[in-house]
Amino acid sequence: MDSRNGSPEERKVMAKASGKPSDDKLNSRTLNNSLQISVLQNSLELGAPIYLTITLKRKTATPQNVNISCSLNLQTYTGNKKTNLGVIQKTVQIHGQESRVFLTMDASYYIYKLGMVDDEMVIGGFIIAEIVDSGERVATDTTLCFLYSAFSVEMPSTGKVKQPLVITSKFTNTLPIPLTNIKFSVESLGLANMKSWEQETVPPGKTITFQMECTPVKAGPQKFIVKFISRQVKEVHAEKVVLISK
Repeated sequence: MDSRNGSPEERKVMAKASGKPSDDKLNSRTLNNSLQISVLQNSLELGAPIYLTITLKRKTATPQNVNISCSLNLQTYTGNKKTNLGVIQKTVQIHGQESRVFLTMDASYYIYKLGMVDDEMVIGGFIIAEIVDSGERVATDTTLCFLYSAFSVEMPSTGKVKQPLVITSKFTNTLPIPLTNIKFSVESLGLANMKSWEQETVPPGKTITFQMECTPVKAGPQKFIVKFISRQVKEVHAEKVVLISK
């Protein structure tokens, strides 16, 4: 049975382990050569439950019981600001030289904390696996970046200098919370300056569409970056390359 909290002793161990300086962390660590651990995922669709696939490799095929503890945080990339989401614990019996263990956490654990920090957020995880009989331990950490597929941008593939380009962007709020302080922006080296458009709130389940005219000032292939930013969801963007002629 999974536990989101763990005992005080377990939380202390997890906090101490995950608090090591980032320079000392490795993507996959092992205390000896008989057991190795790694995490398959490195991204997460925003609003979806957290799914982690833990791969355990060892030299023996003998069945063994393994305790898995996974501490999850909602944090900035640097880890300077973070809030704990909980600890998932699971005991499994592994067979063969390579085994997979699946861990899950409901999306509600992080969705309602998205607006706590005015910065782009990621899910940080620290996982410990312990063989019950021998007490052997291995650990690894992972970072899950948020993806947001409900954001689309349409614009022509060609254009001309000093003639307007029309950019159409559509965004759907698939989260169960309203998004506030909405801002769309368009950036490109082919433009004289950045263009932006603001709206106060997007309710849950609602779709907003905006159109913006941009006038290129440089010829050649130009990359246009269209961004969506809100208090809760940061740095959702799409890129388009347009061939601009004179």
